[in-house]
Amino acid sequence: MKNEFFGSMWQFSRNMTIVRENGNLTIINSVRLNDAALSELDRLGKVTNVSVSVTCMALMILFM
Repeated sequence: MKNEFFGSMWQFSRNMTIVRENGNLTIINSVRLNDAALSELDRLGKVTNVSVSVTCMALMILFM
């Protein structure tokens, strides 16, 4: 995904990673899911942790 951000073109990955351990899920770099994908995620287990990309967090802090 390419977007203009403060006058510069940036490209961001839209990959989400799901790690399952003992029935608990950790989501890394979450993306918006449609209803079908949410149902599939529920089938995998319970989401207990969500991690945000360090790059995205740094940009939000830098430009807020």
